[in-house]
Amino acid sequence: AGYQMSIIGTDWSGGLFCTWKYPELDGRSPPVVYVGSYGDGRAVVANDLIAFVELLATGKIWRDSEFVDDEQPEEHLQFAKDAKSRFSLASRSAEEIQAEGFHAHPNFAKWMDSLSV
Repeated sequence: AGYQMSIIGTDWSGGLFCTWKYPELDGRSPPVVYVGSYGDGRAVVANDLIAFVELLATGKIWRDSEFVDDEQPEEHLQFAKDAKSRFSLASRSAEEIQAEGFHAHPNFAKWMDSLSV
């Protein structure tokens, strides 16, 4: 099997959150990656879907290639609260979650660069 991205969500700017499957995963769960609406800001943001839920529960927002605090709708705050209680999530920062994913899947940006020849 080759490379495959599956959209799992979008952000306020039209950027995409996707799972990224690639041959070297060797049965591991795919990471969650971000691709900005213009193809910029691409990055691994979480090691897998569970870590992505953990990331969402931090209340941080991915903006301009970093996590920021920002006002969020009540629905987002409620999701964070529910996710923390339902899934017994670890108390890691958004930056720690993202770093774990990047170190486990460092070749995403390189692969994306290879597509724009």
